[in-house]
Amino acid sequence: MRIDLRAIASSLQDVKRILAQQEFDVMLLDLQLQSGQCLDVIDQVKQCMPLVEVVATSIDDDEALAMLAFEKGATGYLVKSSWFVSYGDAILEVVHGGAPVTASITRRLLPRLRNGAGARGARLDGRASQGEECLTLREQEVLQMVAKGHTSAEVATELGISVQTANAHLKNIYRKLQVRSRAQAVSKAIALGLLLQARGATGA
Repeated sequence: MRIDLRAIASSLQDVKRILAQQEFDVMLLDLQLQSGQCLDVIDQVKQCMPLVEVVATSIDDDEALAMLAFEKGATGYLVKSSWFVSYGDAILEVVHGGAPVTASITRRLLPRLRNGAGARGARLDGRASQGEECLTLREQEVLQMVAKGHTSAEVATELGISVQTANAHLKNIYRKLQVRSRAQAVSKAIALGLLLQARGATGA
């Protein structure tokens, strides 16, 4: 798969300009970008382009900062000083449904995530909790394919719909599940019992 670089930003002002002028699928966001308040950029991206995946990068090997990025809607978190294959591989991982996270961050986040899952008391009866709408059959089909790592284009081809329609379904899934990324949608759907058959396919 080819990666097409659409724009480079050196400041938050550049980011705002790009959001108004460009369309793209993945953003690599340096949390040390000039002018600060970079976590707020994730909010802006998700408001303007809900389907864009954001991979945060930072010099800080800090699980608290990573959690804040994830809560804002980031799909991945990479520490610059750590070893990882490449930014290109991270982008491809996101496009194929993955969530690139530096290993040291993942190791420290696991206990926190496990505790959070226990506190939420995940439901496995397939019903949505209060405040969450039920997914349509088509939305469930889309989510099943996303959980298996398919891109929007692949979902569209498999289901015989346009890419725009596939993305519209995915946007509705985000809204109904009250999430902001593919990884969050799959994780929450599994917790709600909506993707029991896809457990083995998520690999996360």
